Amino acid sequence: MVSAWLQKKLMPLRIVMTYALIAALLALVWDAPARASGSGLSGSSFNQFSVTAEDTVYYSGYWLGSGNYTKETPVYHFAFSPAEELQAGDTIQVQLPYQYNFLGNSGFFWSPNVTVPGASVNSTVGGAPDSLFDAVTTQLSPDWHPALAFRLSKNVPAGASVDIRLANFLITPDYHHRSPGLEEFAIATSSNTAPLTAQHSIYMRSVANYYPDADTYATATATGYHFKFTVMQKIDPADNARITITFPQGMSLPASIGASSVKINGTAVSSAVVNGNQLILQPSVALQSYSGAAIDIDASAQIKNPASPGYYDFVLSTGVDPLPATRRIGIISASGASLADNPSGDKGYVSVAQNGNLRFMFASPTILKAGDTVTVTSPPGTLLADPSVSPGDIRLDWPSEGLELDGTAASITRLADNQLQFVLPSNYYLDPDYHLVFELPNRFDQKYGTYDMQVTTSRTTKHATVQLLIAPPIVQNFTVTAGVKWAGASQVPYTFHFQTNVPLSADDRNTVTIVFPPQIAVPPGISPSFVTVNGLPAPSVSYSGFTHNLTVGIPKDIPLLGDVTVAISGNAGLTNPVPGTYSFSVFPNWDDYMKAQASIEYGTEPVVTGISAAPKEVRLKLGGTVIQQLQATARLSDGTAKDVTAATYGTLYSSSDANVAIVTADGLIQAKREGQATVTVTNGSYSDTVRV
Repeated sequence: MVSAWLQKKLMPLRIVMTYALIAALLALVWDAPARASGSGLSGSSFNQFSVTAEDTVYYSGYWLGSGNYTKETPVYHFAFSPAEELQAGDTIQVQLPYQYNFLGNSGFFWSPNVTVPGASVNSTVGGAPDSLFDAVTTQLSPDWHPALAFRLSKNVPAGASVDIRLANFLITPDYHHRSPGLEEFAIATSSNTAPLTAQHSIYMRSVANYYPDADTYATATATGYHFKFTVMQKIDPADNARITITFPQGMSLPASIGASSVKINGTAVSSAVVNGNQLILQPSVALQSYSGAAIDIDASAQIKNPASPGYYDFVLSTGVDPLPATRRIGIISASGASLADNPSGDKGYVSVAQNGNLRFMFASPTILKAGDTVTVTSPPGTLLADPSVSPGDIRLDWPSEGLELDGTAASITRLADNQLQFVLPSNYYLDPDYHLVFELPNRFDQKYGTYDMQVTTSRTTKHATVQLLIAPPIVQNFTVTAGVKWAGASQVPYTFHFQTNVPLSADDRNTVTIVFPPQIAVPPGISPSFVTVNGLPAPSVSYSGFTHNLTVGIPKDIPLLGDVTVAISGNAGLTNPVPGTYSFSVFPNWDDYMKAQASIEYGTEPVVTGISAAPKEVRLKLGGTVIQQLQATARLSDGTAKDVTAATYGTLYSSSDANVAIVTADGLIQAKREGQATVTVTNGSYSDTVRV
C-alpha cells in the first residue's frame, strides 16, 4: 500500500510531467509574441475588464446519483474597454482559472485548439449587437491556464464598450479540488500579452470547511457546541438571512434558548428560535463571502448530547446556499470509551509495515483534532522506542475534504521505557468513523512472539488493546522433497516442509500457497483427498495454471514458527520437468512478500549397463533348505548400483530345468528334485546366471 505521505511526495513529479506535456502542446498552439508596450492599465491593451454571470455561479462535481455529477455551465459576460485600437486579425485571449473544462471535452484536462460553437458566442459594442470574431477556439495561456482565443474580424476602436456573452460552453471546476475564494480571470491580446485581471465569485453549494464540535462527547451531558465554517454567499441580516442548525434526533433541546447564549464570531445573535430539533439563528452583523464564521453555543443553553453512543449528523444550512452542510460528531459513553468502542466494530490493529515501522490503525469513535494526545504502551519490561525518537519520526495519515493529508507529531513525551505520548499536529482533524493511522519507528527489540499494545487518546481514555506480531519477515526453513527427481517422471509425490512466520488459523480459513515452477505439470483439479497438512486432510485445495499457485487450506491452527508439512501424494498426478534446477516458493495466505524459496535439481534417470546376481551358486538340500532368495544388482550409467531384485524393476528370472528348480518372478528359488539347473537373471539387454 502506498502511504498518503508517499503519494504527496510523488505529486510534484506528476505535476512536472503533466505540465511538460502541456508545454510541448503550447509550443504548437500558441505562438506568443514579445510583449508590446501598452497605454492601458498595468501596461495592457485594456482600460477596463470585468467578469459577470447571469446567475449565481457554483462549482461542479456534486453527486447526482447513478455515477453522475453536476456540470455547472454558467452564462458568462466578459466586458472590456480597449485602451488602444484593436486590429482585425488580432486575437483576444481570456485566461480562465485552473481546472475549468468545457462541454464536449472527453478529457479531464483542458484541450486546446477546439472550436467554440458559434451559437455559444455573442458580442455587443456599445450595447448594440456586433459580430466581432471570425474564430473562437480553446487555447492554453503561456502559464498553462485554460484560455479562450477570440480572433477579431474587424477593428475595435479605443474606448469602445465591448461585451462578450458566452453560454452553454464552460464547465466550472470540481469543488473537490478547489479552496473557496474569488477566482481570477485575465485578458490580453496577441500583440500585447500584458494581462489585465478581474475577479469573479464562484460558490460551493453549501458553506465550506464545516466543522461541528462539542465541549464533551459524553452521552446525555449538557455541553457547549461549536460550529465553524467558511461563508459562501453573503449572509446578511438586512436580507432576513438565517442560519439553521439541525440537531440529530434523540438530542434534547430546551423549549427556548436565549440569544445571549449563542454568538457568531463573538457577537450575540439577533435571535435564536428553537423549532423541534432545529435552532434557527439570525446574525447581528453580516457575514461576508469567503470569511470564516464560528457559532458558539454556551453550555448554559442546556443542549444535551444523545443518550446512546454512536455517530450523529449535525446539519448546517443557510437561507442563501442551496444545499446544507453535514458532518458527524461521535458520542461516547459517559463512563469512558476506547478506540475499539466504535459502532462499526473495528477493533484496530498494529503490524510491522513494509518500511519497517510499527503501523497502527483504529476507527475513531469520535472527533480527534489538533492538540489531542495519543499514548502507546507496550508490555511491562519491553522497550517501545529508544530516547532518540523525535516528533518527526511519528508519521500520521488522515483524510481531509476528499484528500489524503500527512504530517508528523507536534511533540512527543516519553512517559516510561514502554510508553510514548505524542500530540496531534495543528492541521489535524479526524472525523468519527475515519481511521486514526500513525507509524512509529520500530525499536521494539524483542523475541519473536505476540505482544499486547495499548493505545489511548485524550478523548478515549480507556485502553484499546491490539496484538503486535514480531516475526521473521519470511517463511523459515523451507525444504522441498520429490519422491523421484528424475526428469519426466510421472505420478511423483512431493513433500514441502517449513516453519510459518505468522500464526495460521483454521477458523479464519487461513491458507498456505506453494508456487510451482511452470515447467512442472500440475493437474488443474487436484482433489483435497490427495493433499495433507501435518498429516490431516486439507479442507481446500485450488491450483491456478496462470500463476502456478497451489493454495492449500489449513485444517488445524498452527502457531508462530510452528512446523508445517504439506504432502501431495503421487495420485495427484504431478509430472517432473525436463532436466535442470527449478525453484519453488511458499508463503502464508496472500502475503507473497513473505515467501521463501527452495530448489530441486532434476536429472536424467541413469540406464542399466550391467547386472549381477548373488549368490553365484546355490546348494539346496531336499528335506532341508529348499528355497533361496536371489539378489539382482544393476550397474548404472552414473557409476552407482541399484537393487533391482523385484520384478517391478523389469528383472526377469528363468530356470533351465523346472523339474530340478523353479524361480518366482521376484527371484525366490525352490528346489524340486535332485539335479542341476541354471537360473538366468535378465534386466533389459543384460543378464547373469546362477548355478543351482
